[in-house]
Amino acid sequence: MTADQLIAEARAYRTRQPDPPTIEAVQRVLRLTLEHLVEGTDLEADPESLPARSRGFWPTLLANLEDQQAPRH
Repeated sequence: MTADQLIAEARAYRTRQPDPPTIEAVQRVLRLTLEHLVEGTDLEADPESLPARSRGFWPTLLANLEDQQAPRH
């Protein structure tokens, strides 16, 4: 199954209109996804695994989002 198929299925079976997305909600989902990717994975022992290959992208994306939300002095 592809990502597009999963998204289409989610649209077809949702039961209500979705809440408008917030940056905080997106951050929570991305952080949860990152936690699931690395949970139980030895990133150094399996450098070709999806979590290992994603370890630069996901944390950088989250850091950028969090930095945009941080109060500026």
